[in-house]
Amino acid sequence: MPIPLSNFAPALVLNLICPTVEQITDAINSQRENIACGPDEIPAAVLKRNVSIISIQLHHIFKLSKETREFPDKWKVATVNPTYKKGPKNIVSNYRPISLLSIASKFLERFVYNQLSNHLNSNNFFSDNQFGFRPKTATIDALLYLLNNLTKNLNTQPPVDTILVAFHLVKAFDKFSFQIILSRLALLGLSSNVLKWFTSYLTNRFQQVRVGAALSTPTPVLSGVVQGSVLGALLFLIFINELPTVVQLPADSILFADDCTLYCPMASSDMPAVCQENIEKVCNWCTSNLMSLNANKCAWMFVSNIPSRANNLQFTLGDSTTIAHEPSLILLGLKVSSNLRWREHIEDVVLNCRKRLGAMYRQFKAIGTLSPAL
Repeated sequence: MPIPLSNFAPALVLNLICPTVEQITDAINSQRENIACGPDEIPAAVLKRNVSIISIQLHHIFKLSKETREFPDKWKVATVNPTYKKGPKNIVSNYRPISLLSIASKFLERFVYNQLSNHLNSNNFFSDNQFGFRPKTATIDALLYLLNNLTKNLNTQPPVDTILVAFHLVKAFDKFSFQIILSRLALLGLSSNVLKWFTSYLTNRFQQVRVGAALSTPTPVLSGVVQGSVLGALLFLIFINELPTVVQLPADSILFADDCTLYCPMASSDMPAVCQENIEKVCNWCTSNLMSLNANKCAWMFVSNIPSRANNLQFTLGDSTTIAHEPSLILLGLKVSSNLRWREHIEDVVLNCRKRLGAMYRQFKAIGTLSPAL
């Protein structure tokens, strides 16, 4: 089981170390040139072509940031470009907000990220249940971990059924509370100067929306992960790292960023009640951390060779909303059936391939009709 945050006791206190001019130079030289620039409109190509001068100036800014424990205000403004996803174009929710920050600010964030990440990893802070935004882990690792446990349960003698509950947090990255993450950081063995720096980094932030040549008036950002930032993903992992600790054995959970799945092996007759208790614990954690669950997207599945055993089972969220019982769940892009067979997933993949091949065929046919030479 993961260690509760209150029991986290790092051996050393983290103090930030300002990068050298050489380190900043290396960071600039390794930056891709095709990355979009932020509100300062300074492209990566300009930084790279003038690296010998700019690295010295950035070193001065980084040093002042460390000494004053302040993140530059000019770097707290993000330009949001709405990118169309699908559906009617006059509906705002059909656009994905892409936040652009100053490229120079990301160099400072990267140096802070590396030091904070090394501090947490060296003290074994992160839960083994978390597979998102972590090095050398991907969705396949989370799925293999979960499916291995489910399969082992079914292969025991006698087979052990499992209750699987998929939670859906509503806009978790947007509701991320600055006050709560700062209280989390205060328990991680950071020096008072580092905590003041993070307070400056998270507060007094603004964003402005660009549509064509028009630019909106900057609006304060009161919550949420700093979109497009380097530190945002790490801070979110710190924020949600405590969630698996509320789940009590023999139940367990896996996380992939904000995707949370609870599973409870039916090893005894009281396990449905234990599963319901753990569902309520997850709901209580969400409430106390200003998160909410989308009841319409939460669902549970009964993993068993005998599905009829689930006929009398029912589970509810903290507000007594009944959780939907589904014969299959889509977990991290994989359609998992209650019998752990893959016919449904394969059929969905084949259907999707046929649709794409059909679209490609029609395009090539149209091109061939218009241009016989092709």
